[in-house]
Amino acid sequence: MRSFIWNAKNVAHIAEHGITPGEAEHVVLTGRRTYLTEGKWLARGQTEAGRYIQAIYLLESDVVEIDYSEIDLVALDDADESFYVIHARPLTSAERSSLTRKRKGKGKRK
Repeated sequence: MRSFIWNAKNVAHIAEHGITPGEAEHVVLTGRRTYLTEGKWLARGQTEAGRYIQAIYLLESDVVEIDYSEIDLVALDDADESFYVIHARPLTSAERSSLTRKRKGKGKRK
């Protein structure tokens, strides 16, 4: 089972970009994932409502200084893997075009 670590800080930060926790979770779990650096991962994809967004996240083991007073610790104990979203925003039109081109080309052989 996978879970997400949400607190006031990361919920407020993604809200500044018009993204909800549910949207970020969906893209992290279903989008194209890329390792960035220093334990950071990037996921790009489409929300269930059809919006194209990206989310940058850490695995719980890479997170430093989380205030666990706001976290559901029971859910974390049951989780195989936990994600902490540090940033999320809508894709630019160029990023969206690149993502959809890659999806269309998936599975084609030359």
